[in-house]
Amino acid sequence: MDEQRLTCWAETIEAAVERALRDVVSRYPFAPDEHAVGPPASESDLAALRQRLPWIPDDLLAVVSWVGAVSLPDIANGYFMFSPS
Repeated sequence: MDEQRLTCWAETIEAAVERALRDVVSRYPFAPDEHAVGPPASESDLAALRQRLPWIPDDLLAVVSWVGAVSLPDIANGYFMFSPS
């Protein structure tokens, strides 16, 4: 995984969620939860994560360092990746 691929993925996800919520809310009115992608984790958060979980895969560290937390509560059953802190 590289930074360009992951940041492009994050931008694509944000745009897709925005379209999906706009389409769904226009047909089935409801108050959607807050959706967020990012911000990337700080160096100190990454260091603390590596210390707590030394076995964490490098690919997951890459996602955390270039994308950050992900909260998509209204997409399917909800998708979440919490920040290291």
